[in-house]
Amino acid sequence: MGSSRHGNVEIVRPFLHLIFGLALFVASTCSATVITVLGENTTNAASWRTSSVAKAINPANNNIYGNDGYVMFNTGPATSNLTQSNSGINPFTFSSSSQGLATLNVAPSYVSGFTAIGATSTGFNSVYTSPSYLTMDKPGGGSMLSGVAYEGGSTSSFTSLFTFTVNSKVPSSFVVGLFFNNGLGEWAKAQITSSDGASQTATRAGFGNIDAIFFRINSATAGTTFTVSGETSTRGEANGNLDITGITFDSVPEPTTLGGTALAALAVIWFGRKKKIRRRRSVALQAGSAVSSAV
Repeated sequence: MGSSRHGNVEIVRPFLHLIFGLALFVASTCSATVITVLGENTTNAASWRTSSVAKAINPANNNIYGNDGYVMFNTGPATSNLTQSNSGINPFTFSSSSQGLATLNVAPSYVSGFTAIGATSTGFNSVYTSPSYLTMDKPGGGSMLSGVAYEGGSTSSFTSLFTFTVNSKVPSSFVVGLFFNNGLGEWAKAQITSSDGASQTATRAGFGNIDAIFFRINSATAGTTFTVSGETSTRGEANGNLDITGITFDSVPEPTTLGGTALAALAVIWFGRKKKIRRRRSVALQAGSAVSSAV
């Protein structure tokens, strides 16, 4: 009977090693950043803070965008009649005494900061407002005039506008929304690329309204930098610029990770096998006892 126990131990030990080896393999293969295009809200993105307005793309399951944080460029009072352009500035920190124009910047806890590419020389360093721009929800209630930050673009290649870097607080899954309005700086495509090689491109379908394109980002790690780029439209009214109204961030309710699921499943198999071995051993012992009694 002693040799049987030793044999069982020798069987179980490599099986246990296999369990943890497979779990580590699954976890490691799932650690690279994955970017997915969720789609575009072409109908009610202007109601981004109104929970009573149902939204087909609803990452936080509460019909609100920007739960974790947001940036809304060069916003103004809903009654503003000002037409103004400011260049050579950082659009993420812009504010002006002219009719209360300001960028609303509430960075998520997991974003270390935004970098406007070329913000101090040439590049993504201009903002614009016009009374013809549409209104949208104002955080805290009411409405505000949407504004834009912009950069000259190309109809045949992507132009990078800004980057953001995530830190150790980054959730396993979050959604970035890129908002656009009815200005002449029309985007044909939007792209997000990560510093570890992930990239996705979305084609814009909604024009003449405040609309938003959403990207889901999974498995990002601290220190990963994301670059947001755009390609301009060939539509007749487009002026060659890339106008962006805002950015939102929303954590996605966290599911069980694949690595954890694999480990749990394998553990169940292992414990079931171990229980089966014990049951066989018990039956063998009972049989041996019965034979001894009979003798």
